[in-house]
Amino acid sequence: MIDSVGGSAQVNNFLSTMNMKTINDKNLKIMERRAGKFVEEVAEHSMKKAAEGAFEEEMRLVYYKGKTETSLDIHSKMLNNSNECDITLL
Repeated sequence: MIDSVGGSAQVNNFLSTMNMKTINDKNLKIMERRAGKFVEEVAEHSMKKAAEGAFEEEMRLVYYKGKTETSLDIHSKMLNNSNECDITLL
């Protein structure tokens, strides 16, 4: 809360501006800790999901790059072999 709103005084000023009851500083800190744990859990889950996605994408790129190089290598070998051997087309 300190990062987003500025502290308990600012929260209570905001609440009083909206004609709402203010919150005791002690209770506000308790709520802040509970919310902080939840935010950290969500952030950790999101980070793991993004890391798994990035890893899968990297592996997909490596796989396709390997297949492409292999295909090109086979094609070039075929061309080199065709120059060495007599191939007649019908």
